[in-house]
Amino acid sequence: MLDSTIQISVAANQRTGAHAPLPGTQPGQGKGQGRHPRRSDPIVTLALLALCLVLAAPGMLVELHRPDAVDPAEAQAIVTARQTRAARSVMAAARPTDSAADTYPAGQATPPLSGTGLLSRLIPWLNGKPQLDQPPGITWTHLIALESAERWPGSQDPKYQVLATRLCSAAMGLLTVVGVFWAGYCIGGTRCAVYAGLVCAACGLCTWYARVATEPIHHAALATLSTAAALWAIRPLRPTPSVARQFLGWFLCGLSFGAALLTVGPVALLTIATPITLVLVLCPHRATHMLGLLAAIFIGALLVLPWALFLFEQRPEIWAVWWSRLAGEIDAPPGGFAAKQSAFLAIGIAALLPWAVWLCAAAVQSVSTSSKGSRTRMSLAWVWLLPVALTGVLIPSSDPLGSLLPAVAPAAVLIAFMFAQYAELADEGRYTRTWRWLRWPFFALLVVASLAIPAALQWQSEMIERGWIDHAWAETPGWVYAGGLCAALMIAVAWSLKWVLRGRPGKAMVCWAIWSLIVVAVLMIPVTRGPAMRNPLHDEARRLAGLVGDHPLFWVSPTPATTAGPPPALLLYSNRDMLSLTVGDLPGVGADGRPVYLLAVPGSLREHPSPRLITQLPATGRHLYRLDQPWASP
Repeated sequence: MLDSTIQISVAANQRTGAHAPLPGTQPGQGKGQGRHPRRSDPIVTLALLALCLVLAAPGMLVELHRPDAVDPAEAQAIVTARQTRAARSVMAAARPTDSAADTYPAGQATPPLSGTGLLSRLIPWLNGKPQLDQPPGITWTHLIALESAERWPGSQDPKYQVLATRLCSAAMGLLTVVGVFWAGYCIGGTRCAVYAGLVCAACGLCTWYARVATEPIHHAALATLSTAAALWAIRPLRPTPSVARQFLGWFLCGLSFGAALLTVGPVALLTIATPITLVLVLCPHRATHMLGLLAAIFIGALLVLPWALFLFEQRPEIWAVWWSRLAGEIDAPPGGFAAKQSAFLAIGIAALLPWAVWLCAAAVQSVSTSSKGSRTRMSLAWVWLLPVALTGVLIPSSDPLGSLLPAVAPAAVLIAFMFAQYAELADEGRYTRTWRWLRWPFFALLVVASLAIPAALQWQSEMIERGWIDHAWAETPGWVYAGGLCAALMIAVAWSLKWVLRGRPGKAMVCWAIWSLIVVAVLMIPVTRGPAMRNPLHDEARRLAGLVGDHPLFWVSPTPATTAGPPPALLLYSNRDMLSLTVGDLPGVGADGRPVYLLAVPGSLREHPSPRLITQLPATGRHLYRLDQPWASP
């Protein structure tokens, strides 16, 4: 068991000269700072970290290739990387005297902006427009993934492009677990590190975003790594670390901070710099550590500076666009914004189940008399959690739930530190009120969930008939699968009962983490095979690609006000670019004599005799027309 391994590590500490409790301080007591976390054997610590990663990997990787890109943000991120890669290839092959029309295929995007430098070839590119207002970090990461997947058989197939970019997210998910483990080690030692790694690995919210090629998991990983490196450099509430350690820690913090700025923009100041500043307030040697933080910010700024200056040269008003993300655009009616964000916060707490129960307990434990001597260390996790959570709640986002993802790391560390404190007190025969009061309701919750989850998985059709749910949320795998899941969950719960009865909070927590890991990993298989993970545009896009071939294809809107551009999934699975036009832009199209295809709203081209209807595409709400001669005015 993991907790037994941790005890072996603690025993090894005594042979390797671990820190002893502070003189005159009883366990669980002290004068504001509490006991120093024990130093552990590095080999044992790394082995425990590897074990946390192994346990986290199945939920993040199982059936990763199967679900379609149902999230428009994921499809857009992949298409942006693919079109940016195509634009780079064209610009690299172009001669200085070539024009864009001479070097790029007709009907596709032209190279973004003038310039032959490296940065001009790295501008994210989508639907014929440079995406200068979007931080480029995730596009650059996906570019590396697509380049690496170039040698795969059939690498031009969209499903391999989706898999390659999702592997980047899975890697970021594992890096998040590493960062949480590291931060937990810096605050509470090996036991806290293992508990934090398990909570993060068993969090369904973290696992879900680690399976989707979108921005939130990149933000969470970089913010966690940056904060963990800062905590390692600070060495909270312990003797001042060596200069070499401070240099390396703040350097890694600065690199991660700069990468986060390139990924999410100035919001990284609120999710990284602000929590670290608050941590410094609680620690001694504030002046020295503040210099280190300023150095890290300077390193991050140097990393971002070339790109920022390039953007300012191309579009001077870009600074206003970037900084406006800190405030967002609140167009809800009075009171509507608060209600909306409160709903997202409630959803975020629900996504943290079952750990949200113990997160609430941590708020009580922080002021409990049993935490005397450890409150400062617990406060380190709180001052990390609160600014990050408030940033996700208060700043509007296209994906509010994803905005809360960076808060998973400090929440995991906070819960882990609380359980580590429970375990230390239990070793002395002492038990806190929060543990005594919550263990049985939490145990009952897991028993009910162990029966309800397999039942809901198996009886989806009956639930739809009774109107309890609108549609199936997963594939119905059969009684054997559902029964096996129920048996595995009940075994984990029964295993935890042994330690609950014996008053061993740490070992019970490990069993509950295993229960959560089983739920996350096993449910991912039927969920990814279910109808909710099938994009109706997938089949239509492949059909469209077969009909159009290599001919130019345009997305035609009736008026400029209705020009929203083609759905990203249509671009992704048709494996081609598609420029947007209005009906007024059509005169002159097809003048070179090549057949041209148009995707237009039914009836919008009724008065024009030129195009010929080919087929209907219900999922897009459009019809496909073929233009064999230059567009004629009505």
